[in-house]
Amino acid sequence: MIKIPEYEIDKLETIIKAQNIVGAYKNYLNDVLKPAIECGDWDKFEALDIGFSVTGESLGKIGDNDAWKKLHSFFEPQKRSHKDSRFHFK
Repeated sequence: MIKIPEYEIDKLETIIKAQNIVGAYKNYLNDVLKPAIECGDWDKFEALDIGFSVTGESLGKIGDNDAWKKLHSFFEPQKRSHKDSRFHFK
């Protein structure tokens, strides 16, 4: 699950749009990644970019473990704070 903090939910559209127009592609996910997966050539697939930031910078290559580690915080569930009351009797 991708973690989008509640106060940044408006940025979701911006993140999605960043994947749409990349170079000559109107939709990087469907025009590049989907055909690469269907083709089954994993070496070529791992050489592709994971995706792009809102500034157009690559998030890293699919085959690069370090790039995925940088994105790890986006794929973990949101932490919820919980409060409890503790009573101590003497």
